[in-house]
Amino acid sequence: MAALSAVVAFAKQRKIVQSNFVRQIDRPAQAKRKRRVGGVELAGLGHAAQSHDSRIAEAARFALLLRYAGCRPGELARLRRDDVSLSSETLVFRNTKFKSEDRSIHLTPRAVSILNAQFYQNTVEGVESEYVFSTRAKTSTPETPVYVYYNYESAIKLLRRLGVVEQSFHAHAMRREYISRAIETNMPYSTIKKLTGHHSSQAIEIYDEGLSTAPEIREALNRHEQAINEDELIGVLTRMGMSPQQVKEALAKARGEYVSPMKAVLLKE
Repeated sequence: MAALSAVVAFAKQRKIVQSNFVRQIDRPAQAKRKRRVGGVELAGLGHAAQSHDSRIAEAARFALLLRYAGCRPGELARLRRDDVSLSSETLVFRNTKFKSEDRSIHLTPRAVSILNAQFYQNTVEGVESEYVFSTRAKTSTPETPVYVYYNYESAIKLLRRLGVVEQSFHAHAMRREYISRAIETNMPYSTIKKLTGHHSSQAIEIYDEGLSTAPEIREALNRHEQAINEDELIGVLTRMGMSPQQVKEALAKARGEYVSPMKAVLLKE
């Protein structure tokens, strides 16, 4: 469908057709990816990033930086060296998916460390590429190396093959993990949008699925239930004829635990 849309878009530019009618066709829904990345895989990537094999180390650094930058894999694959400023802890993604706008993000200390290691590897190996992460082009020769933006899909396959990550691992899982943890730690949607390049809060909400068992959310749900229990207890004690002061004292005794109507009788005494 995407290929057909591209062909029709080209035909529109040549004025062969008046509009891209493919956009009006309902596309089959894609299964939502809910893959999370746990500490074991992160630790494995951290270890692989120290590998003496530069291919493995670069692949691991790429995956880790996705986790700390929260960007799209394609954005990082095309990141240019000139768009990274380690001194000001900032990088710029150019011509992004959202309205082809540029997006600047803050570099955390771990992200700076990963980039430093990547720049060092490029210097040691004499990689003269405009990209931070790069792949040798098919036209490249030992005498005249030619570099293009990073083939991250091949890099992820390498990490899977070596057992650094599980077979179900994919590059976008790191972006999902970044956004999911941001939500779980109560980072405002407005902040997440600026960092990840989403155009709306609704676009972020798809990452808010399956997070109801996170420790922070469990705590919030328990507080919510406590408020409901207190409302019910106030009603029971009031119906039993207790004064507002007696109700207040009974709540103080019962706070933090569910009180059945039978136990409410004991609180009255």
